Amino acid sequence: MNNHTPYFYIIRHISSGKMYAGSRWGKNCHPTDLLKKYITHSNKIKNIISEEGIDSFEILRIDSNCDGVHPYDYEKSFLEINNCAESDAWFNGHNNHLFVYGTEQYKDFMIRKYGVDNPNKNFSTKQKIKTTRKLRNTQYQEKRKQTSLRKYGAEHHMKNELFKLKFAENMLNKTGFSNPSHNPETKKKLSISNKGKILLFNKITNEKLLVQKDSEQYKAMDLSIWKNKNANTKWVNCSITKHKKMIKDFEIDYYLSIGYNLGSGAFSTEHKNKISESLKKRSCK
Repeated sequence: MNNHTPYFYIIRHISSGKMYAGSRWGKNCHPTDLLKKYITHSNKIKNIISEEGIDSFEILRIDSNCDGVHPYDYEKSFLEINNCAESDAWFNGHNNHLFVYGTEQYKDFMIRKYGVDNPNKNFSTKQKIKTTRKLRNTQYQEKRKQTSLRKYGAEHHMKNELFKLKFAENMLNKTGFSNPSHNPETKKKLSISNKGKILLFNKITNEKLLVQKDSEQYKAMDLSIWKNKNANTKWVNCSITKHKKMIKDFEIDYYLSIGYNLGSGAFSTEHKNKISESLKKRSCK
């Protein structure tokens, strides 16, 4: 049974008295969902609810009839008539006017709303974007770790030895190199792209940043917080397992003593031939 019922609504923040008008017409929407399954698209309202709880708002009006017009059209007309975007009595940031980005109308609206002709120039907006990106990145990393643990038994799929071997074989079969970065053309492009750049690591936030060493950005950075991530490090590789890793200078003697060699250590010709023979045998089965 389909209970799809578009509707227009008004809710009020109890402590401040400010209101918000909106409409909903999406799939399977129904008036009984308001402030239960559905909490509007407004970030302002969502932020207040996350801090004060859902009971901080009350429903003033729900209308599925809307004088015979579609709830979205009714909402647009209601916002324009009451000029909610310009009123301190409403949370609505706009009257559902669609301004084309970059036009004079768009710039005028942004200046009235944010004080600048582009919201990305507003300091608080830039901070919100930065915070949101960081949060999403953290959430994504945690989700990726859990997925890798479930599928490969390690926090990163490349830490699974079987996966690493399959990846190397596939790359060798497709490109002639066990690792795409071993391709001379790729190496040259990376060298040109990263020339003069250093990888810095923020000791407080764990943020990584690749910057040009002679740039104004680098000169303005607090180097007591930002450290060169690869300073005093060396690549070592094991000729038997083909495992390679970057280590600190003080660890060199230890790794050399257990069979590692200095250098990143691309696959030897002999090892490439073994992988090639293995692939031929598989294809013949």
